[in-house]
Amino acid sequence: MAPHLPFALVCVAVAAKEFAIVGQLGRALNLGGARLVLSTIGAMLVLAPLSLRCAGRRQILALLLVDLAITVLTLGDLLHYRAFGSLPSVTQLGVAWQLVSVRSAVFDLVQPRDALLFADVLALAVAWAAPHGTRWRRVSWGAACACVAAGTVTIVLPAMDSPRFNQPWNGKAFLAGDLGLVGYHVWEAFDAARHAWGREDVSTSAVEAAAERLRQARVADARPPSFGAAAGRNVILLQVESFQGFAAGLEVRGQKVTPRFDALAAESLVFGRFFHSATFMGRTSDAQFTSNCSILPSSVAPVASRYSENEFRCLATVLADAGWNTAALQPLEPDYWNASVMQRAMGFARSYSVRDFVYDERVGMGLSDASFLRQVGEELRRLPEPFFANVLTVSSHIPFDWPGIPQTLDLGPLQGTKVGRYLQSIHYADGAIGAFVDALRAEGLLDRTVLVVFGDHDAWTRTNSNLADVIPLDPSDEGGWFEEERRIPLAIRLPAGALAGPVDTVGSQLDLAPTVLGLLGLGRDGTFFQGRDLLAPAAEPIAPMPDGSAFGRDLVFLSERRTMGQGLCFSKGVRLPLERCDDLRARARAEVDLSNEILAANLLPALKRALVVSTATP
Repeated sequence: MAPHLPFALVCVAVAAKEFAIVGQLGRALNLGGARLVLSTIGAMLVLAPLSLRCAGRRQILALLLVDLAITVLTLGDLLHYRAFGSLPSVTQLGVAWQLVSVRSAVFDLVQPRDALLFADVLALAVAWAAPHGTRWRRVSWGAACACVAAGTVTIVLPAMDSPRFNQPWNGKAFLAGDLGLVGYHVWEAFDAARHAWGREDVSTSAVEAAAERLRQARVADARPPSFGAAAGRNVILLQVESFQGFAAGLEVRGQKVTPRFDALAAESLVFGRFFHSATFMGRTSDAQFTSNCSILPSSVAPVASRYSENEFRCLATVLADAGWNTAALQPLEPDYWNASVMQRAMGFARSYSVRDFVYDERVGMGLSDASFLRQVGEELRRLPEPFFANVLTVSSHIPFDWPGIPQTLDLGPLQGTKVGRYLQSIHYADGAIGAFVDALRAEGLLDRTVLVVFGDHDAWTRTNSNLADVIPLDPSDEGGWFEEERRIPLAIRLPAGALAGPVDTVGSQLDLAPTVLGLLGLGRDGTFFQGRDLLAPAAEPIAPMPDGSAFGRDLVFLSERRTMGQGLCFSKGVRLPLERCDDLRARARAEVDLSNEILAANLLPALKRALVVSTATP
């Protein structure tokens, strides 16, 4: 026999079990099966000196221990994914010992076929225990180093070719589909160490300054007459994919594009100058984060992929403390945008994915809006009241030409264009929203609920589509175009349609959580919201963007980062001297700096201590 046949067989066995386990992680295996095998073999080569430097039975024992460790680790990954829809992080592995107290729940996740993962471990144990005369030779240090070098190259090359590193919406399971579970843990540990090493300690003065900013935001947010108008009611945040402001109320050739949303808006508070805060990097996940947590997204990375281990105190946590049952529902895999992890970090008690619904109709990226919202309505009727549910739709996702989107609008020359496809997609989503509202109304649930419907981010800009065909703005009106590209619909329907009508203010997703909190009659003590209650009076309202741009009552400021220059200042289509926007620019910059500090330094624990001390001090 070959002198190191056991090592070769273990490499094959470990690669096979990695392949089998990753195959259970949603669609991850479809993305990089070949890379997974290469990366796993590379990881084994890196670990080779642990066994190949040994001789005889000690080599078998070393291989047994390495194989057992990898098998236990990957089985833990599989059980974690079955329980939470995501792979564990380094931080979570560090507290894995706490599972002893809930071992019965862990055992419930184990399936009989999992025993097959230990077949090669058992074979090695038998080979080690059985008497035999074969003497496995140990390799030289040079050969051991060559194994490590070959393994490193075998790991790095597939990783360099992986598209997943540039697609943060694909979560950790997708990465494991390229790197294998061993490779994933190595990468995740390296990434965690890199961010920890790069994280600067925040000085006491910086914490105090940030705490003072948040303290001022609490004081400035005076209670408006609407405070407590929906006290004790359920809350549904319906975040509609790519729902852009220009589409709401639009008519094309005598046809309403969003008739059901328009009807809902007629019995709702409607905000005409409401803007999305999502970055190009984070999109839907950033919109959900900012809308729930009232912190601007990071300027450098998607919050869901970079900062999911941070401590937050978002709307779900505040409402749960006040007695609400909380749930986040989306029709995609639980690992998409790291959703199951991020939603727990935001305080949701339960995170629903496509696996919790009957997948009876696919439109676009996942379960169709029509089927998803129908099933969401059924699920919400089973939740104890009061509840808070954050619901995300996906059928109206780019590129808007998904099979299953009915072409029911007669768009004339727009048909088949980018904007034409978008309008058909939004018209379909609008119908699904209308059916959802009808079901809530028929059950009597609508009038026990604050229903918030809003868009998550833009669909098109004028530079990448024919948006100018439906928005009659002068091409030179940079401020007007920026406003239309960032504007999204927001309608808040209170029970019995109370307080319905237009609201003349400017705001963004940063302000959504404080506004909902005010309508429920809950104060802002104990929160860390940067935004304001949009129904409270504000002398100089502001809607800051993550790149430093901002919308004011009459001004629009385009930041230097956006314009690749000195910044631009506009008012009602007229370009103004830049100094006219100095105050708006400074306020926006302060908000961006604060949010970046909170995220990059995980500042909330320190802020919590600072604010508690300040409120306790006479």
